[in-house]
Amino acid sequence: MKSYSKTEIIRGIRNRDNRIVLWLYEQVLPGLEEYVSRKGGSAQDAKDLFQDAMMIVFDKIRRNKFKPEVSVSAYIFGACMKMWVSKFRKSIRNRNFEETEEKEKYLPANMYVDPEPPVDLSEIKRALYVRHVSSIGTECREILRLVNRGLSVEEISKILGHSDPKSTRNKKNYCMSKLIERIRKDPDYPYPDREE
Repeated sequence: MKSYSKTEIIRGIRNRDNRIVLWLYEQVLPGLEEYVSRKGGSAQDAKDLFQDAMMIVFDKIRRNKFKPEVSVSAYIFGACMKMWVSKFRKSIRNRNFEETEEKEKYLPANMYVDPEPPVDLSEIKRALYVRHVSSIGTECREILRLVNRGLSVEEISKILGHSDPKSTRNKKNYCMSKLIERIRKDPDYPYPDREE
């Protein structure tokens, strides 16, 4: 399958090139459908999210405000995830509120009912990672991407053209600590009072 550069994709979206939109659709939708179905949604929900994200991207491109540090497809997928989590939280809150009101009629007046749904911490952590990895700089992103692929520090040094694996290890540690610090400062971080 043909691939496009970020510049080509942005130009294609600006010019409403259907080939580019179809290419993005084929890149993003399969993973998005899988993600949404794991979260109780449908293929149609995934398609709706994709359309909403494309409208956001198109609007940002039109206003010259679209400058993602990640690939366009990763940006769209991240936007879709964020919209789904937001939609999921709202629907759970509304449903739980209605269910709780109905159940409270039959409970003793002094009994407490917690209306909050259980939280999937792994999804929150994944969303925080996606949100903050784009803000730590190109070299850090590349190092962390290679670490996540399971490459050793020596292999990463060769790929990045570093002569000393020790400096790569130090840079990796710096990047990890920088990312962790940003995630822990995020208001959505699930453990605000403790170090993980």
